[in-house]
Amino acid sequence: MVTERIGLFQLFLLFKTREYFQGYYQLMMRRLVTILAVILTCAQVSFFEAEAGQMYDMSAVLSQPHPFDTQAINNQIPIPLTTPSRNLEGQGYVQPISENGTTIYKAPLSRPEKNSSNDGGIWRLEIQNEDALKVDIFEQPMDKFFNEKVESGHLTWGWHLSYTPNAQDPDWLDEYRDALFWPSNLWKARVSYSLQQSAYTPNTHTSALARGVDGLAKIPDRPYAGYLLANARFNMERDFNGNSQYLDRVNLGLGVVGPLSGGEEMHKIFHKSVSRSFRSWNELNSEPVAILQYDTGKRWVWEEDSLGFGIEVYPYTGVTLGNAYTYASLGLSYRVGSNLKEDSGPLRSNLIFSGTNFPQTGDYLSWNLFAGVEGRYVGRNIFVDGNTFSDTSDVSSLNKVLDVQIGGEIGWGEKRLSLMHVFRTEEFDSQISPDKFLRVALSSDFSTFDSKNSKKNSKHFKGPLWDLVSEARLGLLSHDVKFPNRKKFRAPNPFENRYESGININPEVVFHSPSILDFLWAPRPHAGVSVNMGEDTNYAYTGLGWGTSWKNDVFLNGFWGLAVHDGKLINGNPNKIEFGSKVLFRLGSELGWRWDGHNGISLIWEHMSNAGVIDEKNQGIDSIGIRYSYRLN
Repeated sequence: MVTERIGLFQLFLLFKTREYFQGYYQLMMRRLVTILAVILTCAQVSFFEAEAGQMYDMSAVLSQPHPFDTQAINNQIPIPLTTPSRNLEGQGYVQPISENGTTIYKAPLSRPEKNSSNDGGIWRLEIQNEDALKVDIFEQPMDKFFNEKVESGHLTWGWHLSYTPNAQDPDWLDEYRDALFWPSNLWKARVSYSLQQSAYTPNTHTSALARGVDGLAKIPDRPYAGYLLANARFNMERDFNGNSQYLDRVNLGLGVVGPLSGGEEMHKIFHKSVSRSFRSWNELNSEPVAILQYDTGKRWVWEEDSLGFGIEVYPYTGVTLGNAYTYASLGLSYRVGSNLKEDSGPLRSNLIFSGTNFPQTGDYLSWNLFAGVEGRYVGRNIFVDGNTFSDTSDVSSLNKVLDVQIGGEIGWGEKRLSLMHVFRTEEFDSQISPDKFLRVALSSDFSTFDSKNSKKNSKHFKGPLWDLVSEARLGLLSHDVKFPNRKKFRAPNPFENRYESGININPEVVFHSPSILDFLWAPRPHAGVSVNMGEDTNYAYTGLGWGTSWKNDVFLNGFWGLAVHDGKLINGNPNKIEFGSKVLFRLGSELGWRWDGHNGISLIWEHMSNAGVIDEKNQGIDSIGIRYSYRLN
């Protein structure tokens, strides 16, 4: 009995001892693995210290994600899922969030979360005119290539103003596109809103008045027609898959053609501004119009990472429906430049304005040269065929129309200047020559207003000279240019002078705003001289200036003050300005860009006269030019 109890006790002791040693063995193994990991880490650190000759930060090692928190993509290189806001191609995004003061990271998302605070947007102004605004930039080679001889065209002028919010994927749009062809987990969306106005007129060589001189009959031509159109344009794009990306665009336009569009009135204003004659219109009847456009394409972009230089090829096809236009289109665009992936493809011509190519905001060099061709099979063109329910045209549209376009863009980020020349083949049988026109556009983000002359930025006088000076400027001005006045509306022309002429050199010093001027919104005093390089009027001046600027470093200044000059008062000389008084009022404005907080370039306009207050003789003078400035504070 005793022996049996001893045996049971031995078995129990043996079991406990085995269990103890198993636990001890596991614990020792864990400790050995930990010690080995520390030794290997220290050895690796020492090795890198010897190689790099610098201290290795252990916090960088400890902050690395666990291997189980990584995933392999494409090239099988592990990428941490905890990389904040990094876009893994085909894998979505991860976003940092804060919980109890600790930053953690969400699982991959299909697209970046919306930033509700990003309420800015890009404004873009585009203008167009026939005959390339009388500047033969592309006309000569295009004319030779297409054997064109007649210079007067049909699309006489136009303007297009658009606003494109920076924020992607508006909530109201997601509600609809998820039910259509662009689910939000695959397609990013941006929206652009615009207003445009343009006018078509008959070719001047086809009118009875022009051909009556030679006893020829009038040639049937398109009718006079103006239009006013509001647009909502949607850009849908998928993430790049390697070098390729799918792009879809939808445009909805609502407006009016005919007298209610105001086309004839705007046409008269444009012609008066360039001192050209005009005739009254026999225009299309007023008619509301609706346009729905859709196009889809795929682009390939090959970029050099180190320089940002790239090449792009973009084929696309589309369809347009409505009582203004009905046609199918097929096109191909090609361009070379830098940072091509920062927008949604090259600019393209259209029967309405081309519109924005949705550039991204940011600090990067953006330039490109592009060329493209677009063919259309036209079913209806109200500007050729006339009104929908009445016979208001002598011609009918051709089915096949071709556009050839070349041009370029240059700028910084979304701040871009673009130029496009379009050659368009005949749109109806009796058209005596193809049309050509130029489109010029300027875009920028003016959304955030910031007054750099506010009271908080004002500096008070301290005594030393450099505590007084805020800015130094040097300008070159075209002296006494023709400018719009009460008697005649015309566009200012820096290359055409009125009475006097020459170039003025214009140094100027701007001072900090003293506190006594805070009640006038803190204007900065300034003083300067303007010296004519010929034998015409010189002057000195002083005054106050107010300025504003935006987050994209574009600034706008206005000024007012007094000037004294050495010009003539009253002498009857037709080549000299009769100012009427030695003291004149001086006012004007400038618009420019300051790219680094100090250096700036601007366009300036100034006017001087006695306003008829000091003397009845009051011819005055206007000058425009460019100016470089350096801001000290």
